[in-house]
Amino acid sequence: MKSLRSIPPSNFSTVVQEMTNSLATLRSQLSTLNTISLFGDRLRELQPYEYNLDLLPLIKKLCTLIGESRSPESSVTLGKLIQGAGPTLITDDLLSIINANNMKRKPAAIDGLTFGLLTFPRDDFDIEKVAEGVRNQRFNF
Repeated sequence: MKSLRSIPPSNFSTVVQEMTNSLATLRSQLSTLNTISLFGDRLRELQPYEYNLDLLPLIKKLCTLIGESRSPESSVTLGKLIQGAGPTLITDDLLSIINANNMKRKPAAIDGLTFGLLTFPRDDFDIEKVAEGVRNQRFNF
C-alpha cells in the first residue's frame, strides 16, 4: 500500500474499503491494524467530515475483532481511528452498532463511544442524540 501521506483525501473511501477487506485474513491483521492506526493519525491532520467517508464497515470489523479476540491491538486501533475521525464521523456509526444488538460488536462499540465521550469536548457531541441512541439498551454482557 502506498504511503498514506501520498494518497489524496478524495481517495480515502477506497483506502477504507481496502483496509476493511484486509482485516478478513488473520495473516494480514496486524499489518492492517497498523495501517488503520496510521490512517487515524492522518485523519487527525485533516477535516475528515469534509470527505464524506463511510467508516461503518471498518468500525464494524474492528468491533468484531475486539469481540472475538479481545485483542489489545484492535482496541488501540479503534481508539486511534476514533481520535482521528472525530465525533462527527463516529457517533452515528457507533450508535448503529450498539443498536444492532450484535453481542460480539456491541461491547466494543460501547467502549468506543465512551472513549470518544471522554476524549473530545462535550460540545463536539450531540449529547441528546447519544442519550436517545442508548436509552433503551440493555447492557448485559
